[in-house]
Amino acid sequence: MFDTIQKLKYRASAGIAQAQDELNSRLNDRMELPLPGLHGEKLYLTGVTALREKAAVLNAMYEKQQFLALWNQISEKQQLAGIVFFLIKTGKSGLS
Repeated sequence: MFDTIQKLKYRASAGIAQAQDELNSRLNDRMELPLPGLHGEKLYLTGVTALREKAAVLNAMYEKQQFLALWNQISEKQQLAGIVFFLIKTGKSGLS
């Protein structure tokens, strides 16, 4: 279970470096949620940077999967024509 902010502040004031690092991370790498807590307090989502990085990886995987799904829907002749066009356009075919 995670320590509370108050407990981390106490430990950081005692000079514990690990507690200071965790406190800085929790206070700076967070986003306020648009929901009130049980007693009206503000709620925060921490570790937002890591979540954004993971979302970027997942989006890239999704886009690749979408491309492959479209690629598999076209005929083999169209695929070869696309590859040849790309190679000629980029100058890597040896034909230009």
